[in-house]
Amino acid sequence: MESLDQWPDCIGLVVNPYSNKILIDHNIREKIITFSPKSHVAFVKGSVLDLNVSAVVNSANKTLLGGKAVDEILLAEDENIHEAFLCGGGLNGAVHEAAGRALFDECRSLGGCNVGDAKMTGAYGLSNAEYIIHAVGPIYMGDETEEESRRLLASCYNKALDLASEKGCDSVAFPCISAGAQGYPIGKSALTALITVVEWFEAHPDVVMNVYLCSFTENEYKNYLRLIKN
Repeated sequence: MESLDQWPDCIGLVVNPYSNKILIDHNIREKIITFSPKSHVAFVKGSVLDLNVSAVVNSANKTLLGGKAVDEILLAEDENIHEAFLCGGGLNGAVHEAAGRALFDECRSLGGCNVGDAKMTGAYGLSNAEYIIHAVGPIYMGDETEEESRRLLASCYNKALDLASEKGCDSVAFPCISAGAQGYPIGKSALTALITVVEWFEAHPDVVMNVYLCSFTENEYKNYLRLIKN
């Protein structure tokens, strides 16, 4: 880049990435040199387990436990554990199944997690991330608890981003928290997710992070896209 100033006859540099030539002239050079990266949010059709990121967010239950293998371990160690304390399906089950027994051991040592909060663990058997952030979203109870549900849901995203920032993560993949078994209307949960992430960016201008809002279903994806079309 500096050669553009040192060679009198140089009008630019030709970069040739896979035969697609790009001419970088003096003006573009200045933009590249002074470029300051910024945080971005993107909508992705797919699971958080499909992306290579610093941290994936798991939509967890309050025990932070789950998955078929974990259920078997718990039941084998204590026959009195009730099934209500176990979560063997959905994203939570898939995360535990992929990460393995080591994740179960760490989660069990954390003493659970409150609704609206999040806790971070290692990724263990998960090959696409360094950390797993377990966020416990609210169960949607209807219009009478609308404001409290929204506050708790927003808190999940804020807590997760805070934890990611503390660990120096530059990318985080979120599922649509609470939009599945917890019954949160997808349109409302998607709106809360997007607003909360953008407001977190505004409150942390020195942090550069890419946030991916993942949609496991086509309906979730359409609701995210609808937000930017309005």
